[in-house]
Amino acid sequence: LEASQPPGMADPAGAAAATAAAPLAEEVGVAVPFSHQVGGHTPCVRVSAGLVAKPLSGRGERSDERVFYEQLLPRSLREFVPRYYGVRDVSFASGTDQGTEESSVPGAAAAGAAIFEGVNPWGRQCYDRYVAQLRQRGHTSWPCLVLEDLMARYTHPCVLDIKMGTRAHPDDVPEEKRAAARAKWAATTSATLGLRFCGMQRYQPASGRNLFEDKYHGRELRESDLPGALVRFLGLCDRSAAESHIKVWLAAVERLSAAVQEAAGYRFYSCSLLLLFEGDPASNPRADARLIDFANARLTADPDCDRGLLLGCASLLSLLARAGTLLAAGSAA
Repeated sequence: LEASQPPGMADPAGAAAATAAAPLAEEVGVAVPFSHQVGGHTPCVRVSAGLVAKPLSGRGERSDERVFYEQLLPRSLREFVPRYYGVRDVSFASGTDQGTEESSVPGAAAAGAAIFEGVNPWGRQCYDRYVAQLRQRGHTSWPCLVLEDLMARYTHPCVLDIKMGTRAHPDDVPEEKRAAARAKWAATTSATLGLRFCGMQRYQPASGRNLFEDKYHGRELRESDLPGALVRFLGLCDRSAAESHIKVWLAAVERLSAAVQEAAGYRFYSCSLLLLFEGDPASNPRADARLIDFANARLTADPDCDRGLLLGCASLLSLLARAGTLLAAGSAA
């Protein structure tokens, strides 16, 4: 990763000093599918209580996402990013080895949706595909980023994965790949709003199951659909809890927008913002918004901030406000 320092910026080594890997309190274990992955194609895996791991895109020191966490993460964004614990070789169990079968339940009403218990079917699919590819190459382990499990604070986490920005890849990615991504993004709300919904999981207390909508469902949503989709995400929350969660997200996205404006030169291509809340009405109500996925993040010579991500923040603030209006009116579009 070649990083240019924009004029007037502090040395990015300052970010490295501020975000050095935190010490691990325990050894990482064998990877198993992460129960709550709702988007992406690289598996996020659970390696111990409170820790997840993400396979590096390549071996060695030059993995782009590793460089981001160790050298490029701007201080202004630290509150939004999972805590980083360094890189470890992680062993991957196959489905047979770790004995977890896919747990989708028939009967979901819409295409691109599933009702399930246990491991989210999208996360399970990503995991099984990755393990098969790994073993075809003769490996049973691979170097992984070890990160804070953002779901660990929740009894039944509900999560909405929102792909942020108007562009998927930096200039150093082959043009063929960038062109394919441009065509895909142009057909979605990414082009006009700087965001699109990429996966949703919400807990249903009455059945003890989760309802999942995948990224293909999200690609079909138009701007007019998104406020109602946010209300649907909040699902069975009572109105006061739902309104409280929206207030938390509004405040978080406002802080994120301010942080992005401070991050001159940075581009966070294809990052995701996770909206989280506790789905169990018997547990302490809580909500959060966190930023993940930095394999395509770059530090450029352009002194401007990431306008695509900034547009996504502005659009999300508007959508959350409109969802709050729908809640107040007692109906969803």
